This record gives sequence, structure tokens and C-alpha cells, in this order.
Amino acid sequence: MKRIGVARRRGGFDIIAGILRAALNGAKTTEIIYRVNLNSKRFKEYSNYLIEAGFLEVSTEPRGLKTYKTTDKGRALLSFLLE
Repeated sequence: MKRIGVARRRGGFDIIAGILRAALNGAKTTEIIYRVNLNSKRFKEYSNYLIEAGFLEVSTEPRGLKTYKTTDKGRALLSFLLE
């Protein structure tokens, strides 16, 4: 029986897909956090994993702002997750 009015918790794959989708054309940290509805701690955990695995790349501007962009490997993973 389905509960009405109770939101289901997102799994890790949903969060990863959201981050990769938000960063397809490059996005700042805050933009991704708002789009995917994460707190900064959770974003840091997932982004570190995605960067280490080669799914996401990060560049830092002179003012210290970070821009994240989905790599080709990340695009392939996103396609797989969205199937």
C-alpha cells in the first residue's frame, strides 16, 4: 500500500545522476547544491567521489570559486543511470 504525503528518500544513484546532470555544461557549487537539493556536506562527499572516479572535473577560478563539469566518462554513466 502506497503512503500518501510521505516523500521517499533518494538513493545514491539518484543523487549522483542529479549532480552529473546539473554539471553537464559546467556549474558552480551553489548552483549544483540548489538544483540537486543537497547540503554542502553531502555535496562534498559525492563530488569528491565523482572527481576521484573521473566522472566530474573541477576547476578553480582566481577568486577561489569552483566550477564542476561532467566528463565524457560521467556522461556515459549518466546515460546508463537514466535508462
